[in-house]
Amino acid sequence: MDPQNQKTNPDYSFILDKPGPPVKKPGPSKKMLAALGILGVLVVVIAITALMPKSHSSEASLTALNYYKYIGLKQYDNAYALLDTKGEDKKEAFVKKLGPVLQANFTMSECTNKGTTKSGDTYMTTVSCPPVTPGANQSFVVQTARQNNVMKITGFSNAQEVAKQ
Repeated sequence: MDPQNQKTNPDYSFILDKPGPPVKKPGPSKKMLAALGILGVLVVVIAITALMPKSHSSEASLTALNYYKYIGLKQYDNAYALLDTKGEDKKEAFVKKLGPVLQANFTMSECTNKGTTKSGDTYMTTVSCPPVTPGANQSFVVQTARQNNVMKITGFSNAQEVAKQ
């Protein structure tokens, strides 16, 4: 006798006129199904995240960086347009006084966002600008809030100290 034949049961169904044992069709394993399920959930989460509207935090930081970019480009009207509408006459004078001082002391085109936090309806964005002459970067905190569905700058810290130089 062949030892290989002893390990398998021969199919005599054709002789006995009875159906043979059911043959299991190979299908996906439980591990494969679990992996596909996890992958499906991951794809749904990524799709929802990608389709979510832009956060106000990123809009606040973009507003702050654009302000310093406009100052660096001497586009004071564009910088002024990013400020809130309270105290119109004082704000325009502030931008025109602050702009040349910032340009003389800092490389405005290289300002970076160091983080944005939210406090109530106000966002606080820390912007770091490298000095023209070697030294430590200066950080400015820019306060922004929504006004008429547009992000506007409502205040600064450290900027007043720079304007006094």
